[in-house]
Amino acid sequence: MTWSTLTYRRFSLPGKAYLAALALAGMVFYMFNVLTTLKGDDMLYSYIIGTDYVPIRSLGGWLKSLPGLYVQENGRMANILTQLFAGVLGKPLFDVLNALMLVLLLHLVVVHVAGKARPVAVVAITMLMIFAVIPYPGETLLWMCGSLNYLWAATFTLYWLHWLHSRRSSRLMAWQQVALFLASWVAGQMNEAVTVPVALGLCMWLVATRKRPDAVLLTAMAGYSLGVLLIVCSPGAWARVRSGDVNLAGSAAWLLGRRLLVVGYKAVIYVFPATAVLLMTWEWKHHGWRKLAADLWPWIMLGCVLLLYALGDSKKPRLYFFFTLVGYIYTMRWLYCRYGSRARLRRAAAVLCALACIYPVAAVAAELRAYKAYNSAMVARIAAAPANCVLPASSYRNTVWSRRWIAPNYYDSMLYSGYNDLYERYYGKRHVAFVREPLMQRYLSANFVAGTQLVPMRSSHSRLVDTVLAVPGSSYSIIPIDSAHLDKHNCGLDFDLDPVHNRNTETPAVYYYDNKIRTHNHLPFFNIFHRGRCYLIVPAVERDVVHLRIPVVSGGKEVWVDLYR
Repeated sequence: MTWSTLTYRRFSLPGKAYLAALALAGMVFYMFNVLTTLKGDDMLYSYIIGTDYVPIRSLGGWLKSLPGLYVQENGRMANILTQLFAGVLGKPLFDVLNALMLVLLLHLVVVHVAGKARPVAVVAITMLMIFAVIPYPGETLLWMCGSLNYLWAATFTLYWLHWLHSRRSSRLMAWQQVALFLASWVAGQMNEAVTVPVALGLCMWLVATRKRPDAVLLTAMAGYSLGVLLIVCSPGAWARVRSGDVNLAGSAAWLLGRRLLVVGYKAVIYVFPATAVLLMTWEWKHHGWRKLAADLWPWIMLGCVLLLYALGDSKKPRLYFFFTLVGYIYTMRWLYCRYGSRARLRRAAAVLCALACIYPVAAVAAELRAYKAYNSAMVARIAAAPANCVLPASSYRNTVWSRRWIAPNYYDSMLYSGYNDLYERYYGKRHVAFVREPLMQRYLSANFVAGTQLVPMRSSHSRLVDTVLAVPGSSYSIIPIDSAHLDKHNCGLDFDLDPVHNRNTETPAVYYYDNKIRTHNHLPFFNIFHRGRCYLIVPAVERDVVHLRIPVVSGGKEVWVDLYR
């Protein structure tokens, strides 16, 4: 596949229209960014990692946090930048730069699709694609931490690829080689969901085409690969693998089949990956393998498939952001090479797609504004609550636009309690929990354990935890615990059911992420203080529960308490 040769003069009308289209897109996304609230991860990254919530107030504090970030979280450059914005530079500056980054992404998509031409139609189609197809734009394009990990990472890499493709010299001076290496390092270390597929694709492309890289390409690849390795080899990344972020359960045959189905399903759901594969097949059939293999983009697409297959995660749409973007670029390149010279078709596409974007812009702005008002009201309720802050659980409305454009905060501790400890420090509270109505009524009563029934279970550490109290007809159970043994750095417990009596087929629990409990689970729990006593609130311990494994602290160390029937 070749690049289109269609070009415009620098100051011709299409050039001015192109700049106007980019400016309009930038203004729209700046408005979206201003309306987007901070999420829990943004708040978390405003503290020095590895400390007891010491806030970052200067560049010195930011630098002090970097070792802890690498060891405990991951090695992504995107998260390093998140800490810089969350702790030092602030969200207003981020809003401006993020809108500019979106404009740069649009421009780079045009460059990769149309070469030296600057068609407004590609900008308009890409904007419509963002509103209609791109995975979870609320997380990948607007949310501070998410945007830095996906929008910024993709933009850096697309620019890196464009520079390598368009450079005119195979020689650089020494300082230029150093600058190229460092810039490539930063691009490669942004986020593995973007950089691993590109690194794999570039290596496979070199092998397939038997090209000998020159000194410039070798320098760029060395820096980029170093960035990728620093992510992959970071202790924090492997800690996330061990904690279950990468699903390795099941037989090899089951994993092989399921993961291929997941990637294939997502390729169809997000349209452009599947379309790109069909077009690659057409190219192979009509022009032969050699011409297809000479194009870098099919190899990057294959790199995306290999990474997504390895991760095996079907529940995080943001992981498929770059996969979808690569499929879109390949598809648009294919179409533009064949139909881009038709001026009427370009104008019609530009006008129709621009008109089609009007309603989504208004709808997304209204949804973001409504969520910002809702979140501000929740923050005000937390601020006005006493030091022991226990509030009714709340969730934002579920609409077509909110599902894609809102990255919500969790105000339901039964659904997710990982931010409770963070909220305590961020809002200056002794304790924070968001509880559902039946539990709220119990909390407001004089006797918190009234009407409960003792569950006969044997404890591996009876000194720490020895009592489980069931609440008939409720979705939760109660475990009394000494507050000195609370593990505030762990919000999940192991919850095992009798495989013969699986609740998944009977009464699905509403507090689990996909509304199902299986034989083995890792479920959220949280704690409540009531009249000087501390209690853990865990999923309902019914007759089918054969094992609980709960994290506590003893002697300054984390201990897992096993409770058996």
